[in-house]
Amino acid sequence: MPDSLQKEMKLQKEHRQVGSYYRILPAIRLAGNLLEECGFYAGEKVIVTYQQEKVIITTKRPVTEYLAEREAERKLRKAYEDSREKEVY
Repeated sequence: MPDSLQKEMKLQKEHRQVGSYYRILPAIRLAGNLLEECGFYAGEKVIVTYQQEKVIITTKRPVTEYLAEREAERKLRKAYEDSREKEVY
């Protein structure tokens, strides 16, 4: 993964009700493998920093800590599946 990656996206329209009328606001939705490759994982908390014409999203927890937790969960899941297979046969 390169240190920096740019992707051109189109801002979506989000309709929000304000009192008795609706406002159209800009919205961005990010999802996909690229986020995970950059160190963002489902369920993790992030810090969003807003600057003039710039939005910065930073992970709150070190990637190595999260990867270690995922590996431990994977091992537990595999041990459980292995024990279930032994029960079937």
